[in-house]
Formats: sequence, structure tokens, C-alpha cells
Amino acid sequence: MLSRVFDSAYLDEAHPIVRLIFVRAAEIMNPASAEFFRRTRSEMLQLPWEEFSPEGPKHHGDCAYLEQGFNKGEALRTKSGGEWVIGDTFSDADIIGASRLFWYKRVLKEDE
Repeated sequence: MLSRVFDSAYLDEAHPIVRLIFVRAAEIMNPASAEFFRRTRSEMLQLPWEEFSPEGPKHHGDCAYLEQGFNKGEALRTKSGGEWVIGDTFSDADIIGASRLFWYKRVLKEDE
């Protein structure tokens, strides 16, 4: 149950910045994969690809929001009182969190 709460909270927090992650992921894909990825993510979010993460103030706000999310995640882990997300027991919440962090590290630019 705690893993579901963690994942739900993560998705609620990440929703505003997921567009930034999608844009950066598409930038490193081969052309055919990128076209499919852009089309399906636009359909999923019901938003034209061009509006996902425009450069400028909105982009900087997305990056700041992402950093706040990382801080909240670390606070949650610290509050659990253990080494892992939900305490002393390794769970799928740890795998989900680590996987997303590796994804972000792979696709985001250094200053993001």
C-alpha cells in the first residue's frame, strides 16, 4: 500500500515536468522512434508537441519544479527513518524511484 501511495504522489508531483523529460528523451532517440514517441505522448497528454516544454521562463520553471520534487522525495525517504523509501525494507518504490532518476540523468542536460 505504501508503494502505491508513493507512486501516486510521485505522479501527482511529476505531472507538470513530465513534458520536459519527454522532450529531452525524444531528442536522443533515432528519428523513427522519436516520431512515434512524440505522437503517442501528444495523444496521451492531449497537447501539441510544440507546447510540451518551450524554452524560456516556462522551461526554467519546469526545471525548478523538478528540483523541488527531488527535494520532496529525499524528505520522504529521510522521514521514513530507514535506508529506503518506506523505511528499512527495500520495495518496488525504491526501484521505481531509482529507475526514474537514472532516466532523468540520461536525458536531461547538465544545467537541468
